[in-house]
Amino acid sequence: MIEWWIEIEGNPSDIEMLGTELRTNDLKIIKYDDKNYLWYSGFNSITAAESIHAQAIELINVINGAAKLSYPSIHIIKQTGSIKNIERTPDGEVKGGGVHIFLPPAKTRSFFTATVRIGDKVLPTALDKWTALSNGDDKVKKVLLLFGNEDHNWDNLYKIFEIVESDVGGKMISNGWITKTQKDRFTNTANSSAALGVEARHGNNRYAPPKKPMMKGEAIDLISNLVKRWLRQKADTKAEH
Repeated sequence: MIEWWIEIEGNPSDIEMLGTELRTNDLKIIKYDDKNYLWYSGFNSITAAESIHAQAIELINVINGAAKLSYPSIHIIKQTGSIKNIERTPDGEVKGGGVHIFLPPAKTRSFFTATVRIGDKVLPTALDKWTALSNGDDKVKKVLLLFGNEDHNWDNLYKIFEIVESDVGGKMISNGWITKTQKDRFTNTANSSAALGVEARHGNNRYAPPKKPMMKGEAIDLISNLVKRWLRQKADTKAEH
């Protein structure tokens, strides 16, 4: 069986940290010949390098989103455009394989994420759990993809808020994830051109700014905490079934 290794690049210390966070047997980072590769067991059944490349883009974006929730200062990882198909000897040693180059990275509209299972004696991290949740849950997929975006602008933050709200409604307030005052201040700031100028979601002056507009850093923290609480509840609910 061929293994596919997707070469990744990014801050070395961040990649090393991700390698320790991805602890399950289906998704991991491999160091080989001074290069870093992402390996996912679900790729082993795919024969076309083009399909691997397209799906790996989405997988990496989901990982970035989950990682930035746990570690806000982390730099995102990216594909280099190089993908190796690896062959092994009977005792498991790497014996060779080909290299496929894809430059520039392709774009895809489909959502793709990893299915992460809990292996024997492996305690999944938050990154493992949140990546796993995205399998079969389009709302989690979209939130992680949006959160993995380097530009946390007001439009993206508002989209994330709307997705969570569409999933739980008023429970976000009754569960204590966010207060009504915080919700109103965030939404009123995001919609008000008087408060944000060209960064606002709307260009007209129909939406009055709150008495104390929310700063972007405060908004990022608010939405980040909201999403983490939402994901924790989903992970706990999944673990009970």
